[in-house]
Amino acid sequence: MRWLSKIEPRLGPFAEATRAFAAWRRPAGFDVGADGVRALLRELDAFVYDADGPQKDEERFIEGAGSLLAALLVAHLPPGRHIEREGRHALRLGRWGFFDPFAAIDAALDADSPRLCLARELQRAEAEAHGDGPFCRSVDLFEELLGRKRPDLTLLEAFASHLRLGEEIEVDLSDAMRASEGDDGDLESALSRLIGLIPGGDQADDGFEWEHARPRLLPRIVSHAFLAELDGARPGAASERRLYRRSLAGELYVALVLAYPDRARFVREEEVDCWGVPELEVEGAYLAHLARRSASARFDALDTPHGVMVVARSGDALDSARLVLPGLHGVLATELDPPFAVAVPHRDLLLAVSGADPEMLEALARRVADEYARAPHRISPQILELGRRGPRPWPVSDA
Repeated sequence: MRWLSKIEPRLGPFAEATRAFAAWRRPAGFDVGADGVRALLRELDAFVYDADGPQKDEERFIEGAGSLLAALLVAHLPPGRHIEREGRHALRLGRWGFFDPFAAIDAALDADSPRLCLARELQRAEAEAHGDGPFCRSVDLFEELLGRKRPDLTLLEAFASHLRLGEEIEVDLSDAMRASEGDDGDLESALSRLIGLIPGGDQADDGFEWEHARPRLLPRIVSHAFLAELDGARPGAASERRLYRRSLAGELYVALVLAYPDRARFVREEEVDCWGVPELEVEGAYLAHLARRSASARFDALDTPHGVMVVARSGDALDSARLVLPGLHGVLATELDPPFAVAVPHRDLLLAVSGADPEMLEALARRVADEYARAPHRISPQILELGRRGPRPWPVSDA
């Protein structure tokens, strides 16, 4: 498949996964263009009607067919390229257009007519590339409204409906997109209301009121480097503009965020001072809120060649923050032998192994280094020991 090599720089891991899929399903390879799409449709039909395939190899098929679909789209749509956020891979089509090829294959496998479903997904991908798709249109309109209403803010990154306006502000357009149901007027009204709620605007929330903040308060683990960079970006700024932070362990700190259904923002020292409540009450509020949000959190015990690794990856942007939960030590004790070595390489991941096993410690360090290097919301590659009183740097000397 020479055509694949020509576009490989824009495919990222899709290229190798496409080759693996071809070796599995069609050793002669897949052609580019319409012939390639027709061949993919035939493989889709063959897999759907294979009695053993969906039960045995569905995940493998989705990964391979999704990668092939991405490669065919990138070859057909020159602006297309691979993007990744927190372990999720997709295509950027045009400036803000977004397409998830794995979700498209998954939907086709579940549809009454797989071919018709995939054809509609291809039409949607082309619409995104040409600026007419729902994600592209929504993000374009949001950026236009943001420039008019909040020129002090800049849209830095978009992944599906999740937008980043800086290290302190993220917004989610999904509710606005669902509410508008494709009506441009309704969408503009919904996005305008969303922008009006971003901190710093005339309609922004009042973080100085404790009763407003208490039920929305959550911890966020950040690094010393993150805080230093943020403080350095505000030379001469008043001290009350500093983010709230309290030392946790080593280079890690606990910051606070106010969480809303479609956005979150960091809390400043000035706001905590204005609440006028004891530090223990602040801590109790965010721990209680985090505990409620963790009732369905996923802590998976994975068997590795060297032993068990516990992985917390729930996808709710709170997995690293669970490091501060008092009950975490008891959760890990059901799967691991103490002492517990833990790490939070990025916002959406917490890893733990038994620190008594040197091989597992090495495996943890390798996994943490890899996750930290690839993550957009990175925290730290530091390994910690989690005791009953909380985390501390690893190794720990009791001398």
